[in-house]
Amino acid sequence: MEEDIQQLSNEDLKLLFESFSIVRTGEYPGSEVQLGFKMLFGEADKNSDGQVEKADFFQLMRGYFNSKHQKPTQLDIDMIYKKIDLNNDGRISFEEYDIFVRMIYETEYLPALDRELKRRNLHLTMHNH
Repeated sequence: MEEDIQQLSNEDLKLLFESFSIVRTGEYPGSEVQLGFKMLFGEADKNSDGQVEKADFFQLMRGYFNSKHQKPTQLDIDMIYKKIDLNNDGRISFEEYDIFVRMIYETEYLPALDRELKRRNLHLTMHNH
């Protein structure tokens, strides 16, 4: 992920930071960012019951693993599935997925963007509207 971020222009880096920062604001629910995650979730929800079954979980997480340039093992997939399945019902709801996505943005993506902004000596602050 860090290598990909370093390839961005200053303008693209700023746009990505502003887009990703929405997960920290009250504007996230119903935003285009959240709707994008709902669309990805819907594609993995093969039987349209609002749940992603374990067999379809990798499709949902493909972008996450690609962003980290990882080829996950079945054990990696199982561990993340178990972490996301907060109620241990063996299926992932959108709410569980959404909590995971927000955590990843807070703990991985935004810190990586922030490090690159600092490395380039670019100063951005998050806007709360």
